[in-house]
Amino acid sequence: MPFIDVNRGFQGYAGITLETSPDSGRLLQTFRGATVLQAERSASALVIDKLSEHLLSRDDFLKRQGILKVLRKEKLFDKEQQSDLSRPGRYPKQSSGWVRRDGWDHEDHKMADYLDDEISPFHLHMTMFRTQAQLEVELNAV
Repeated sequence: MPFIDVNRGFQGYAGITLETSPDSGRLLQTFRGATVLQAERSASALVIDKLSEHLLSRDDFLKRQGILKVLRKEKLFDKEQQSDLSRPGRYPKQSSGWVRRDGWDHEDHKMADYLDDEISPFHLHMTMFRTQAQLEVELNAV
């Protein structure tokens, strides 16, 4: 298929080409996303490791990277198939297993909720009930 390379006309966008449609003869713009990203990244002076440390060091994101590995192994959290969204009974059982097996604390639970990105009754329990119980303990201690 004949095409016109317009890379020189778009500086920094090395993956854009115009191709002639075989059906209509009109020009179609084609984006080659991976090529564009690679060209932009190679032209950048950013140090990726430093940038990721800067962006992810707050809230212990880097320290808690192991949580994502645990979540990815569990079919319960596979978002490819959304047919089993009704899982509030299984979530607390699974997460309490992580506490025993992997030594998770409350911050690890919060990170898992953030990564799972799904509101469930257990999410409500871990955020509101725990906060209320903690306030009551603090008030009774005074």
